Amino acid sequence: MLKRKTDYRLEELAQALYELAEQSYPNGSPWQVGQFLADLQNEWSQYLIFTLENDRLAGFVGFHQLFDEIEIMHIVVAPDRKGQGIGQQLLIGLLEEGQRTEVVAVFLEVRQSNQAAKRLYEKNGFVTIHRRKDYYHHPVEDALIMRKELREIKTKGED
Repeated sequence: MLKRKTDYRLEELAQALYELAEQSYPNGSPWQVGQFLADLQNEWSQYLIFTLENDRLAGFVGFHQLFDEIEIMHIVVAPDRKGQGIGQQLLIGLLEEGQRTEVVAVFLEVRQSNQAAKRLYEKNGFVTIHRRKDYYHHPVEDALIMRKELREIKTKGED
């Protein structure tokens, strides 16, 4: 089941997101609890949270929507739930939200070595548009910037 950040007390959700990210990222969570909390409190920040029957968090996608663009900040799936389609469901939920709110494009960055994530994004129509040299640390690695068009930009006078 997909839930939103508004379904939770933000302090508790920040702690849960941090713990899940800490378990899921190979080098630990890139954000601390306070960073998750600050992000949850921002009006442009949205989260879709995948929960199991027992209300346990199994994954989440955090993203910022500014005007007609979305930037994905995190897609995280619990280690014991990887390969079960949760990442796909989270991404589909985000893309449906973008379609509903007339978003033009979705952006994200991913570690060059993260083959599973790259396959997920490419399967869903994302293309690499840029490489940021040595963007990530622990270990140092390039980031790939990926983009998916959701709709064409109409210029003045077009119908």
